[in-house]
Amino acid sequence: MSSSKIKMTLLVICLIASINTFGQDTIYLNANKKSTFIKKDVCFFKIYSNYSDKEKRHFTKLYNTEGIILYDKTYKTKHRKNLIESTSWYETGEKHVYYKRKYRKYYFITYWKNGNIRKKTIYTKDDELKEGSCWNSKGNIIKYRHDYKELRLLAKNYY
Repeated sequence: MSSSKIKMTLLVICLIASINTFGQDTIYLNANKKSTFIKKDVCFFKIYSNYSDKEKRHFTKLYNTEGIILYDKTYKTKHRKNLIESTSWYETGEKHVYYKRKYRKYYFITYWKNGNIRKKTIYTKDDELKEGSCWNSKGNIIKYRHDYKELRLLAKNYY
């Protein structure tokens, strides 16, 4: 095992240990992301917290069994509604999508697997496109393509 993998494993273990000392819940999931108690079926684990900061926000984090984080979501309420901020990663560990709700705007940033920004989009509260930019995988700006999938994602997960 390389030294970077050992460091990452130790970091994840420390993170999990520190999270558990503050009263978070951990749920183990199978390949279909359904709760399981059968050790051989575990493919992911999800951590829920009651508070992540002074503002009493709640968060949910999903990891694979190698300890690579797949998403991190911060909510305004304990019922996991009113998503404030979210980051998801590719299964290989590179950042994939970043979302943030601030005031009456919604910010989406998507990334190529090489880490370059793929797209930045800002929507208003009424799902109207405010501004957007796109880049190819080499980092060169290209013509903006509006993606209605983002709007469906916004409506489904972020209100």
